Amino acid sequence: VAFIDEMCQLLADLEAKDRDVTLLLDLKQNLQQLFSVVVVGEFNAGKSSLVNALLGSKFCKEGVVPTTTTINMLRYGAGDQTGESKRNRDYVELFIPVPLLKQVTIVDTPGTNAIIREQTRLTKGFIPQSDLILFVTSAERPLTETEGKLLEYIQTWGKKVVMVLNKVDLFNGNDEDIEEVRRYVQTNAGEILGVEPPVYAVAGRLALQSKLEKA
Repeated sequence: VAFIDEMCQLLADLEAKDRDVTLLLDLKQNLQQLFSVVVVGEFNAGKSSLVNALLGSKFCKEGVVPTTTTINMLRYGAGDQTGESKRNRDYVELFIPVPLLKQVTIVDTPGTNAIIREQTRLTKGFIPQSDLILFVTSAERPLTETEGKLLEYIQTWGKKVVMVLNKVDLFNGNDEDIEEVRRYVQTNAGEILGVEPPVYAVAGRLALQSKLEKA
């Protein structure tokens, strides 16, 4: 899948409530059309900056407070459809002229530890329909207790998980420290998932800056 190749290249340089069931049925058709990647993690882990880096521009809001308060479903759009947004009950579709999105739908979710519990519910609602979970954790607070609980929920659905240790630029190039934290995340995530997932250490904002400079 082109998305996986692109991502790897970038990374290398319950009991459902009635409303939950309705949401899943409403989104099922949309998410099954293309390979779907759901990006999850706590707020301020750098999910949106990572998505922006993957897409090569600032399509998603970034900030130090919860900025993604709804589900953003990123789809390919060109011509008259470019930049168009379509708001549904619990999510917003954004149409972006990035070739990568011809093959994959990226779902940028709210932070799961935000004060608004509805955001966590919405995030969990998308997990069952995903093809791949891109789980973003911050080098500032790697694999917190609430992130562990989210991984447990993901494990119950048997979803494929790729972990991203973001903001490693905070280590100022200390490769030994980065590797120590990366292994910590991989080992502990593996205990929850039953298998150690791949863990990539990245600096999302720096990666985006690099792409913008080359554009």
